[in-house]
Amino acid sequence: MSKSFERGLLVLRMIPREPRSVSSGEIKTRLETEYGIKIDIRTIQHDLASISQAYPLQRCDQDNTPGYFFPKNAPVELVPGHDDYTALSWFLVEQHLSLLLPMSMSSRLAPIFDTAKRFLEREGKVRYQEWLKRVKMLPGSFRLMPPQINEAVQRTIYEALWMGECLNVNYISRSATEQKKLTLHPQGLVIRNDVLYLIAKVDGYEDLRHFALHRIVKVELTYRDADMLASEQVEQYINSGAFSYPEGGLIRLVIRVDADTGRHLIESKLDENQNHRFLPDGRTEIEATVLDSQHLLWWIRSFGAAIEVVEPQALRQKVLSQAQEVMSLYQ
Repeated sequence: MSKSFERGLLVLRMIPREPRSVSSGEIKTRLETEYGIKIDIRTIQHDLASISQAYPLQRCDQDNTPGYFFPKNAPVELVPGHDDYTALSWFLVEQHLSLLLPMSMSSRLAPIFDTAKRFLEREGKVRYQEWLKRVKMLPGSFRLMPPQINEAVQRTIYEALWMGECLNVNYISRSATEQKKLTLHPQGLVIRNDVLYLIAKVDGYEDLRHFALHRIVKVELTYRDADMLASEQVEQYINSGAFSYPEGGLIRLVIRVDADTGRHLIESKLDENQNHRFLPDGRTEIEATVLDSQHLLWWIRSFGAAIEVVEPQALRQKVLSQAQEVMSLYQ
């Protein structure tokens, strides 16, 4: 392989899709730092001109510096050919894992996703098209439409977390009506029920909090290093039940449920040490240790009359009070 051909392939791989772009100077720097290739700007511009003859390369001028990019939906195939299994795998990655990837990485994978999709759409791939129609992932509960997230906001947040940089944000909490300006040290991302949350420290505080991305109205990078905690601390925050809206610690929960719900909870336990016994009236009594939280209360209420809370008494009384309030609405 000639050096000019190899260099041309490297340059081709560095060109992003819109809205991102790359300048010839940035390409020159990456060639030198990442691959040890020292070349002048004029040669790089010649490479870009050659690429534009075979691919739909576009140019934009920002701050008097030309930037190069491929259109978002351009059918650019920059990767080796797929076989049946890799094409199906990449298609499923795009469908189910794309939100877990840094957006810069998703942009670079876009050509792979596109070619995989086209590969599976070709004639003779009926078996794989049928697989995608027959195998589905469904939500575990009643599903709402996911809230809309500003794409530019999401991209900036992903970039900040990827680079470990602070963010200035304007945020509207669920209970507020006005924007609040915060400087955040991003620590992680969580997807829960189709809602994206940023885990972060507020500047000047040490505790972790989480912020719904769709409530972030405005965001900007500060280009200041974030105070990054160890990943174990982020994992501990998630496992502590922070996303279940805790109202206390662990509690001993005793519930009595109808036969169908009992079979369900015996198969899908509330905790590893759960116990159960069958009652003379046909119901099943379940005993487990769980986190006292609003999420637990919502879950109990979703079963309606199929579940009775026996212990703790405080939770039983809370469920009873809410049931009486519901009854009053229908009288």
